[in-house]
Amino acid sequence: MKNDPVEKALAALDSADAGQLAAELRSKYNFVAGKAARLIANRALLDLAPELETALAARLEQPAAADKGCVAKFAMIQALVQLEHDAPELYAHGVRHIQMEPVWGGSQDTAAEFRAACGMALVNGAHPDKLRVLLPLLIDREWQARAGAVRAMGVEGSDAAALLLRFKSMTGDENPDVIYECFCALLGAEGEAALRFVDPFCDAPQPETAESAMLALGASRRNEALEALIRRFEARRNPRLSKALLNAIASSRTDRAREWLEETAAGDGSDARNAREAMERCWPERPPG
Repeated sequence: MKNDPVEKALAALDSADAGQLAAELRSKYNFVAGKAARLIANRALLDLAPELETALAARLEQPAAADKGCVAKFAMIQALVQLEHDAPELYAHGVRHIQMEPVWGGSQDTAAEFRAACGMALVNGAHPDKLRVLLPLLIDREWQARAGAVRAMGVEGSDAAALLLRFKSMTGDENPDVIYECFCALLGAEGEAALRFVDPFCDAPQPETAESAMLALGASRRNEALEALIRRFEARRNPRLSKALLNAIASSRTDRAREWLEETAAGDGSDARNAREAMERCWPERPPG
């Protein structure tokens, strides 16, 4: 609508200067404040990072109704990360932020992804005790926050972080995406040592865990991980997950993977069909054949 003040303010931001963007961080409209934060980051306005920090700290003290869905706060923390601005105490506060909002039949926490982003900001900075601050996120009620904690620990990359990720992998999670993130984080942080740890999970009795391990090995794009997946498929160690294995092999997106998949796709039967489908997903611009 032409007279909608939010739409008008959003449109005006496209031509706003640095001073106007800083002012709009305090807008009563959360979508406007969020867009201002994104523009500050995209324009690399480093001098406005302290303004972002102040605005985010103020938003954390406001009621949920002032920023439904954490729209402004999430944009601000993403902008601070993009600008590589360190505010350790603010990020530690954000890791603990819970925002319950009413929904049909009850309420829900809308700050899970915000907490995850604060965890990433924390490990990129100089907080002296970042792992202790992150640890509660590993058992957060919301899976997005748990997955965010896992990714942050992978970036932190210390031996202590890797041990926490191994422990989380071994104890499991109700959401397979969290375990997949654990495997990916470990493979990124530990390399070959993590490969030896992750590979046995491909034989896990829970199909979701086994598939997560296979896909993480493929996504690592490590040659030794790809060869391990190929050997596993050729040995038929887990035939009920053969399609998942083919998808994992394709996800490495390497020439070796494509060559092997083309050979498998040349035959008949379900394996050939699944190999063709895997290639179509990962190389849509280069159909098999």
